[in-house]
Amino acid sequence: MKQQNYIALWAALFFSSACAANNNWHVGAEADVLPYLLNGHYFSLTAGRGHLKFRGVVTKFESPDMFTQNGFKDHQVDVGAVIVDYYPDPSQQGFWIGFGAEQWRGDVTEEQSSDRKSYQTYLATLGCGYVHYLAPHIYVNPWAGIHVPVAGDKSVKFGSSAFDMKTTGEVSVKIGVNF
Repeated sequence: MKQQNYIALWAALFFSSACAANNNWHVGAEADVLPYLLNGHYFSLTAGRGHLKFRGVVTKFESPDMFTQNGFKDHQVDVGAVIVDYYPDPSQQGFWIGFGAEQWRGDVTEEQSSDRKSYQTYLATLGCGYVHYLAPHIYVNPWAGIHVPVAGDKSVKFGSSAFDMKTTGEVSVKIGVNF
């Protein structure tokens, strides 16, 4: 997964650099607060023009056991995503709504047996937020989203139990730079 993340980041960086040469494009990067609070990381590169912004995202997090399905623990997830955001304001400030596709590669441990298994699932994501600039190129972006499993592993079997992929909601704040 790490190699795929680096390839995606380099491709996004190349795309962002090419777009920056055209002054109609805005390019930038974002960091999301929540994954860092969950012993992980989040990084996205963005490129946008007019009403649309494209985001390539890599993130990793550890789901707290209190949010992990009963009977399981140590849920760790690596995510790669491609997302398109729509802004009613072509300056890409204020309200936005976005949709995209995500790949989750995770590992989880069954508490009873201590068995650990991996999964890979694909999700559709829908989110919305509000971009507020603090300085000419620096903004905060409170947002909320929902992630819906659509393909790949729907559950991971452990003897007599199963860890199920479920629709997941999320609320957080991103900090971004844009040029």
